[in-house]
Amino acid sequence: MEESYKDYSKEFGVYNSKIPPVTVGNAYSRGYEEAKKVDFTQKTVGTDYSSLVDRYIRFNEGGTRGLIAEVISISENQLNLLIMNTVSSGFSTSNPCFYSWVIHAEHDFELLHLTDDSVRLFIDYKNNNNYKKQIAELITELR
Repeated sequence: MEESYKDYSKEFGVYNSKIPPVTVGNAYSRGYEEAKKVDFTQKTVGTDYSSLVDRYIRFNEGGTRGLIAEVISISENQLNLLIMNTVSSGFSTSNPCFYSWVIHAEHDFELLHLTDDSVRLFIDYKNNNNYKKQIAELITELR
């Protein structure tokens, strides 16, 4: 321990300092921590949105706030969506409206998990015989 201290403090003074050498391990750890902060659901240069296909999203801005959508396909940074509207006047969770929609991928949305109540409701209606035909036609139109 004493030898280590003597080695470290050698040539130590007001105008000298010893900086520990840069290590690859430290650079990797810091890079890994920074990478975990990146939100891949938001726009970045060259973002590949194909991972959103077959996922569910909820819109968060303006007149689209609260709409739930399934991403059917992607074309040139355009999301081809099957929308379930339960928030506009005349519609509710017991009386939704389904329609197709194409919107730019940079529109504000949040990715939903399959366990989300809105997603479960969406899936239930997709499997409901009263809506199956209409939804199948909309999906065909979007592909």
